[in-house]
Amino acid sequence: MTAAEVAALGGPAAGGIPVTVIPTLRLWSPNGGERFPAGSTQTITWTATNPTGSVELDLYQGTNFYRVLARPPMQQSSYAWTIYARLGDSEDYRIQIRSVTFPTVNDFSDSPFAIQGSGSTPNPLFGQPAPTQRRVRIDAGELANGRRSSHGAGPGRRAWVAQ
Repeated sequence: MTAAEVAALGGPAAGGIPVTVIPTLRLWSPNGGERFPAGSTQTITWTATNPTGSVELDLYQGTNFYRVLARPPMQQSSYAWTIYARLGDSEDYRIQIRSVTFPTVNDFSDSPFAIQGSGSTPNPLFGQPAPTQRRVRIDAGELANGRRSSHGAGPGRRAWVAQ
């Protein structure tokens, strides 16, 4: 219902109209100063009042969003996080927890925590879409969307080169 529709029915105090109760969140760990080994499993814990729906657990490096770790139910109050073995050593990781339903309801680690003992860091292009490649179809001795060429072909062979 819109606010105008609720008001027309007598406001949120009128019988039968549900009152939206906004939850609160508090992140307890990691909350700063911890040192975790890469590849280990650590517990992210929080408390919630009026838990509704799910939370999103986000990893930040410094002030930069790194990735979503999970979306568990808000009432669960903990999540076992297996730290990627090649995450990258740093002393400025932080966790943000936020309500999926009420995105302004959130909390951050009070201070940064460290990850140590990572293998080599992942390629920054890992996970990015591969460059688009054209598919070449040979139909009745001709190349669709291309031309025939003997460039680079051995004796008695022909190579096909896409345009």
